[in-house]
Amino acid sequence: NVLGVHDSQELSTLSRGLGANWMVTPSIPKQGETTFECRIPNSLVGLVIGRGGENIKRIAAELGVRIQIAKEAEPQDISPPQEPPMRRIALTGSERGIDRARNEIEDILRSKPGASLNGSAESI
Repeated sequence: NVLGVHDSQELSTLSRGLGANWMVTPSIPKQGETTFECRIPNSLVGLVIGRGGENIKRIAAELGVRIQIAKEAEPQDISPPQEPPMRRIALTGSERGIDRARNEIEDILRSKPGASLNGSAESI
């Protein structure tokens, strides 16, 4: 699994006093929806978004999932030193839609030859 994720309490504690552009504000879930937050290497965000947003727009339209991406990478003091700068992503929708969106994003990330991917995945 290539989407890296951390415990929300750990990150919210670390975020106090820092600029908020690295944080992601998920859509408010409607009834029957949930939100999944994860992290991907900052260097691969453009690949996930796609030219003119085509990948994100396609995933959102096909799977009925709302996708938000943080404006900036997390501060380096939050990530382990051996980890590349990471960017947060929030997926909001049905559990099935989120699972399928996660798979689509992971497929996009795996398509980059030689990409350095984070190997862990659990929700923030």
